[in-house]
Amino acid sequence: SSSYSDSDVTVIPPSYDPPSSPDLNEKTFSPDPKADGPSESNGDFSDNRYEIIEKLGAGGMGAVYRVHDNKLGREVALKRLLTDLAGSSKGIARFHVEAKAIASLNHHNIVQVHDFGEDDFGYFIVMELVSGKDLDKLIKHEGALSLAKALKMMRGICHGISYAHKRDVIHRDIKPGNILLTEDGTPKIADFGLARVGSVSELSVSNEGMGSYSYTAPE
Repeated sequence: SSSYSDSDVTVIPPSYDPPSSPDLNEKTFSPDPKADGPSESNGDFSDNRYEIIEKLGAGGMGAVYRVHDNKLGREVALKRLLTDLAGSSKGIARFHVEAKAIASLNHHNIVQVHDFGEDDFGYFIVMELVSGKDLDKLIKHEGALSLAKALKMMRGICHGISYAHKRDVIHRDIKPGNILLTEDGTPKIADFGLARVGSVSELSVSNEGMGSYSYTAPE
């Protein structure tokens, strides 16, 4: 099954108390929990173009679904901004940054963006569906990778990062959970929500770092 995660956080002073993770069993993503909205049971949204097949994962910023694109007749991944961030200017800015960053890149080691939009239920990004696990799950399931396998995977990841850097896109949150793997093991970099595009970041704040706690450089 496909594996998508979105567990990145902004690193800020130790006094910060991060919000609790969303309930992965939550079925709907209506802006009002009491309101009728798209779900895995009723299926359709965005003018009925995308039909939900299953939920793939969720994290601090969004939920990701396997959906069927009724217009083009294909399966894709759709990332929906969490409803509690839909009214946050910073949350919306991160979503815009991610869509803009990935859309500017065309590389086989980077997940492709097909569409970005807003409907009655908020903002969403439509992406390439990667059908394998992420690297984090692979390591937890199989343990340490062989040297040959690790080197082959790192070459692909580095090619993708280098390509992005040459186009002034700095990911800033590279970690195993953000590396998706195709069925043949090709790594694809995902989740550009903290990316810097160009010389100025829309998200950086003075005296704050960007990234995930477990993978951010100590300095």
